[in-house]
Amino acid sequence: MKSLLLCLLAAAAFPATAAFKCTDSKGVAHYDDVPPAACNDVTITEVSRSGTVIRKIEPQKAAPAAAPAAKESDRAAIDRQRRDRTLLDTYTNEVEIDRSRDRSLELVKARKQSAESQLELVKKRAKAVEANKGSSQSDREAVAKEQAGIEHAIAGYDAEMTRIQQQFETDKVRWRELRQGSR
Repeated sequence: MKSLLLCLLAAAAFPATAAFKCTDSKGVAHYDDVPPAACNDVTITEVSRSGTVIRKIEPQKAAPAAAPAAKESDRAAIDRQRRDRTLLDTYTNEVEIDRSRDRSLELVKARKQSAESQLELVKKRAKAVEANKGSSQSDREAVAKEQAGIEHAIAGYDAEMTRIQQQFETDKVRWRELRQGSR
């Protein structure tokens, strides 16, 4: 009778498919349809609805705390080596670095000049809207919003040119270091 009652209780505790069971370090049994979190440090048994053991899941060994930091430093070192190789393979002298910088800056300068031309047109339109007494408040707001957007874009172009100059200067310094180290 007792075994029948235990079987019925076990069957009620398990879902229709397989379940996981374990006994934690305090001796408490846990049953769930996923591996119980309370049993990370003990063996978990996957059982069928009938109670047949399907498999045993051994506890995972905790990775040393320094391992993730080591992986990140390894990844950073690999990225640095790749970047160094690219610098050496791309440029044969400093003049080439300067030319590449100037080409990059010219593209941004051209976009900035285009935005400045647009800004002049928007400013003229804003004056016309202000002069026109029949202009609505929404027209004034739309022109002001457009002007602010273009001014923001121009500021972004200035920041991008500064970033490009700094990046190429950093690349040039690193290129010199690599060339001197390879001699």
